Amino acid sequence: MRACMIALSAVLAGRSLPAWAVTADELVAKNIQARGGADKLRAITSMHTLGKMRLGGGLEAKTESFAMGPDKYRQELSLQGLTAVQSWDGQQGWTINPFQGRRDPQKLSGDDTKDLAQSADLAGPLFDAQKKGERI
Repeated sequence: MRACMIALSAVLAGRSLPAWAVTADELVAKNIQARGGADKLRAITSMHTLGKMRLGGGLEAKTESFAMGPDKYRQELSLQGLTAVQSWDGQQGWTINPFQGRRDPQKLSGDDTKDLAQSADLAGPLFDAQKKGERI
């Protein structure tokens, strides 16, 4: 905690950071390197995951997601013969939620699509952040 306060005091006073302080760019570079490096992250073009979710009362739902970077994502939750779907097609978020009585696709609002759009980005928000318009 004390080290953070010293670094923050130096920045606020207009001085350069101490030699042991790490910049945001250095942290991003370390994160990318720890995940295999830029070339390996660029090589990932799709991802498929399967899982189970225990809901209590002996109920177990099947989860499945498909990401086809950089801009397509679909997640499903299946329970008792019904499957809820949420997807991002690169421009619009969609949902089918039979648990709420809707079996037709419905458009999602902008706020509801943020997580879906971020899930489509297989490398994550730190990778090529400036190109994506992310602020670090």
